[in-house]
Amino acid sequence: MPSSADPAIALPQTTDSNTDEDDDLASAERHNLLTLALHLIVFRIGWTFKQESIIMAVFLDAIAGQDWVRGLLPTLSRLGQNLPPIWWARPLKAMDCKKWSLAAFSALVGVPFLGLSLVWWGVAGRARPWLPLVFLAVYFGFSVLYGLQQLSLGTVQGKLIRPTRRGRLLWVAQLGGLLPVVALMAWLMPAWLAAPGPGFVRIFFFAGVGFLGAGLIAGLLRERRGRTAKESEEARRTLAGLRVGLTETWRVVQRDANLRRLIVVAFLFSSVLVLAPHYQAFARVRFGLSREKLADLATGWLIVQTISVSVLSLAIGPLADWRGNRLALRLLILGAGVAPPLALVVAHLPGDLGPRLYWTVYIPQGLSPLLTLLLTNYALEICDQSEHPRYLSTLTLSLLVPFLASPLVGKLITLTSFECVFLATTGLMFAAAVLTFWLDEPRYATPACHRAEGFE
Repeated sequence: MPSSADPAIALPQTTDSNTDEDDDLASAERHNLLTLALHLIVFRIGWTFKQESIIMAVFLDAIAGQDWVRGLLPTLSRLGQNLPPIWWARPLKAMDCKKWSLAAFSALVGVPFLGLSLVWWGVAGRARPWLPLVFLAVYFGFSVLYGLQQLSLGTVQGKLIRPTRRGRLLWVAQLGGLLPVVALMAWLMPAWLAAPGPGFVRIFFFAGVGFLGAGLIAGLLRERRGRTAKESEEARRTLAGLRVGLTETWRVVQRDANLRRLIVVAFLFSSVLVLAPHYQAFARVRFGLSREKLADLATGWLIVQTISVSVLSLAIGPLADWRGNRLALRLLILGAGVAPPLALVVAHLPGDLGPRLYWTVYIPQGLSPLLTLLLTNYALEICDQSEHPRYLSTLTLSLLVPFLASPLVGKLITLTSFECVFLATTGLMFAAAVLTFWLDEPRYATPACHRAEGFE
C-alpha cells in the first residue's frame, strides 16, 4: 500500500505550512478530477457520433459495402494510433506542462471530421468511386491525432490523479456522460442515419465540434510546472525520431517481464476490438435488413452500448480502486468475450426474435471501450511516473499487430463465415483472461510506483 510519506497522497503534517500545502494538493486534485471528467464527457459525446462499430461501419457500407473495405478501417485506425506515440513519448516526457499536449491533440482530433463533413456535403451525399480512399485517408489522419491524444491523456492522468482515484475518474466520467449522450443520440441519430445524404454531414460536424470543445476544457487543468535539468536538456534537442523511440521501447520490453506478459494479454484481447465493425454487418446480412430498418435498429444498439459502458463502469471503477486493476481487467476480458458467442446465439433464434433481441449483444460489447482504459491504468501503476509515456506508447504498439490482420478477418468472414471468426475470437479472449493470473498486482507489490507529482 502507498506509504504516508508519498508526496502526492501525504497525510496532513503537524506544521501549518505542510497542512496548507496538503490542502492545496487536495484542492488541485479535486479540480483536476472534475475537469478531466468533464473533458472525457465532452470528448465522449464527439466520439459517440463517430463510433466505429456502428456509425463508421454504416457509413462505409453506404460508400463501399465490401467486407475487406470494412475490415481495413480498424487496420488504418490502429496504424495511426499505435505508431506515432512511440515517437511522441520522449518529447512528451520532456514537456514542461503536459496538459497542453492533451488540449492541442484533443482539439485537432476534430479537424478531420469537420473536413469529412465538408467533403460529404460537397458530393451531395452520393457515393463516388474515389470516396472510400478519401475517407480512409482522412480517418487515418484522425487516428494519428487520436493516438497522440490518448498518450497525452494517460500521461496527464498519471501525473495529476493518484492510482486509487483513477477508478473514480472512470465512473464519474462515464456516469456523468450517460444522460447527455443518450439524449442526444435518441434525439438526433435516427433521423440522421435514415437520411445519409444530409445526415452524415451533420454527424461528422457534430463529432468535430465535440472534440474541439474537449480540447478547450483540457486547457483548464492545474498542473505544476518545472522539470529536471536533464528533461530541460532533452526539450532543447530536436524531437527524437521514430528509430530512437523504437529503441527505447525495445529496452523497456527487455527489462520488464511483467510488461511482456501484459503485452501478450493485450495482443489476445484486442481480437474482440477487431470485430467491432462486423457486428452490425452480421445483423444486416443475417436478418436481411433494409437501410431504413438498420438505421432504426443501429440507434438503439448504440444507445444500449453507451448505457452499458456507463453502468458497468460503476462497478469496474470502484473495484479497480479497491482491489486493483488486474482483477478488474480480468473480469472485463471475460465479460467482453461474451459478445461474439451471444451474437451467434441471438442471430439463430427462430422467427423475429433475432432482430428484436440483437441489442443484447451490445451489452457485453460495451465492455470493449473499458478494456483499453483499464489497460492504461494498469500500465501507469507498474512503472515510475517518468516512464509513463514510454510504457503507454509501448502498449499501444502491442495492439497494432492484431489490427494489421483486420482486412484478413474481413476476408476470412467472406471465405468462411461470421460464425467461424466469432468463435475463434471467443477462444482468444478466454486465453487472455487466463494469462492475467500471471500478471503482477502493483497495488500491493510496488508502492514506489504510486508516486505522483504535486499539483498547484
